[in-house]
Parts: sequence; C-alpha cells; structure tokens
Amino acid sequence: MKSILPIDETWTITSFRRTNQNAEEILRLNNLPNPSCPNASIEYQAQAAAESQMNALAQDGYVPVYTESNQVNATKANMQDDIRAFTISQFNREQFLQYETLGNMPGNLIIPTQLVDEVTPIPSHIQARIFQESTLPEIQTALRASIKQPDIPFSDINSSVSSDDWYWKPTGDVTFQIAGQSPMEIPCFPESVSDSNSATWSEEMTTYQHYEPKNTYNKSGPRAVSCTFKIHRAMWDGNQDSGKSEELVAYMQSALYPDYDTQAAEPPRCTLIVGKSIRIVGILQSCNVNYSGPIGPDDKYDCVNIDISIKEESDNVLSTSAVRDGLAGWR
Repeated sequence: MKSILPIDETWTITSFRRTNQNAEEILRLNNLPNPSCPNASIEYQAQAAAESQMNALAQDGYVPVYTESNQVNATKANMQDDIRAFTISQFNREQFLQYETLGNMPGNLIIPTQLVDEVTPIPSHIQARIFQESTLPEIQTALRASIKQPDIPFSDINSSVSSDDWYWKPTGDVTFQIAGQSPMEIPCFPESVSDSNSATWSEEMTTYQHYEPKNTYNKSGPRAVSCTFKIHRAMWDGNQDSGKSEELVAYMQSALYPDYDTQAAEPPRCTLIVGKSIRIVGILQSCNVNYSGPIGPDDKYDCVNIDISIKEESDNVLSTSAVRDGLAGWR
C-alpha cells in the first residue's frame, strides 16, 4: 500500500469500512469519522475538519502565509516517495497551507507507517534536475515526466477547480415537500428510518363453549415514519453561509402549523421521500432540532440534527393486496 490513498468522492465511513480491511487504523490516523458530520462523505468530513481547525487557528490570531518557496522545499523533502512529492507539488495555495499547518494531505488519506509497503523514490536523474530548479512550475513539469499515470484524482488537486467541487451535492434522492409548495432537498440520508404500523382487532365471543374469542377487523395504523437527519451547513454546496440549513429547518417547522387562509384550520400534508426505500404522505407530528458546534465565523452553529415524525394520511385506499403488491415502504 502506498503512503497516501486518494479519496474517492463516493466513500462514506460505512462503505470504506466495508471495502478496506485496514479501515479502522487508517480512519483513526486521519481523525475520522468527524463527529460533527459522521454521515457525510469521507471527502467532506476531512475537508470540514481541516477548515474548522484552520478557522480556530485564525480566531486565535494565527494566520499562515503561503510562499512558493515553502512548497518547493516541501516537495524536495519528499523525493524518496514519488506519490507524496507529486501530490504536494500539485496542491493549490489553500491545500498547501493546510498541509504545512496541520500535516494532513488534502484530498487523500494518510496511511499508517506499518501498512506502507510500496514506496517508490523519484529517479535519481529527475531528483538531480529538481534540486537545481527553484520555481514550482519547473518542479511540477519535472515530476510529471517521472510519473506516467499517478493515481490521483486531478479534480481534487487541480488549482483551477473550485473548492465547491469537493462537496457532495443533493441529488433529489431525499426530499421533504409540503403540499402546494416546491420540495426541498435534504443533503444526506438518515442513518436509519423507523417505519411502524399497527392493526386493531375487536374480540367477541361467538359460539357456545368456544373458549377463545373471534377477532374482527377494526382499523389499521396510522403508519408512522420517523428519522433523524444529521446535517452540516455546508453540505449543499460547500458554502456554510448559504443559509440552506436554516431554510430547511424553517420549512419543516412551518408544516407544524395550519394555514389560516383556509376555511378550516387543517394541518398541511407533507411528503417525505428517502431514496427508493421510503415514501410517506401525511401529517408532520414533530420536528425536533438540535444545534451543535463548531461555531462558524458568523456565530452560528455549523451542525444541526433534525428529528422528524410523520403520521400517514395515504392518498390510496389500502388493503392487503394493495400493500403487498407495492414496494415495502413506498406508498
């Protein structure tokens, strides 16, 4: 295994643990999972943690200053490990300051020393050329010549790519909608969803000397779905000042109140969709919001947990066959 592992944008903590037998050691070294957003992608968690640390240092009065000479020297110091040298040389200014200040490798996971068994030095003739160069572009050119096809996602290290592209963006898989209004996308799946139902049967004695009562149908439900969304303010587009999380909280909370413009003060009907597993139409019974740190530069909490519960008011007439023939939680 090489000394660093480029982060796949699709990785979550769960999927990484499932596919890498050394996951726990690697995650521990890289201070993952990030407790402020454990359900986000690994890429997002790592970047959010680094930004939080840099913001904390800035609040304490420490503001690192980028110099090209420092990046040149850091690249030269890693000539015995081609993948590290190449990655450091390709960092943009923000990424290099994180590397220089925090010791992390933006866009990559650092591999524990005991797991590293594949280290390739830069060829000696390329090293000699690099040590004679003094500018970063010259060193980058020399390194590209020595590494034919580096296993690094260029979208993460190319300085022309906006940092917004590091973030997972909502795809319409998880939505909450109030009837008559546009749906709002939720930028994460809940870790789990509770989908409960029940039936009520009436018992009555029917036959002489028949000791057990006979059950007759009374009613079913109401079905109830509850889940918790663990959200970071920047999960929509990488911008924690976009106001998207505040908008989502207000939108959900508004579903707990009637619209007095109507003749009867009826509660608004809502639709929650969670991927291809859950769809429920009904009344929002509760919406509990829990804010937690870190605190952003605007004095707002960066993380919010939204716990909701919906009681079903189905659009359809439900029967044994209607429920059995549908998709389990999708109706």
